[in-house]
Amino acid sequence: MTTPDWTSGSKYTWAGPASGGVWTDASNWQYDGEPATHAPNNQTSGTFTIPAGVTVTIPSTVSSLGYLTLDVQGTLVMPSSDSQLTFSKLVVENGGQATISRTLNINGGLQIDNGGTATFEGVTQNWTNPALRAC
Repeated sequence: MTTPDWTSGSKYTWAGPASGGVWTDASNWQYDGEPATHAPNNQTSGTFTIPAGVTVTIPSTVSSLGYLTLDVQGTLVMPSSDSQLTFSKLVVENGGQATISRTLNINGGLQIDNGGTATFEGVTQNWTNPALRAC
């Protein structure tokens, strides 16, 4: 296995269980189609894909995903935490669902496609970034 080149726009895809897998366990991820050698966390670029039919939770212990895009086709859960979660972009595709219960710092925008759902529970968001859009 090769060590991922974090700056190349790498693509991670959840390959763990349909629910209950551990975000920080590298064995739950594929990296550009191969088993991941590192759990995706605080990288410089790339995309994480949560496939349809899968529920993934980002634990409150993860506070930065660097400049990565979260591509949600299944279900993504971000439980309550005292710390904010920083990453580049959140895309919730048709049929995807994101449940967000913590403060986010999204540098590149929030995109909710027609048929996608983002639910914010118990958090106040400051929508000052003009990149927010619904498709």
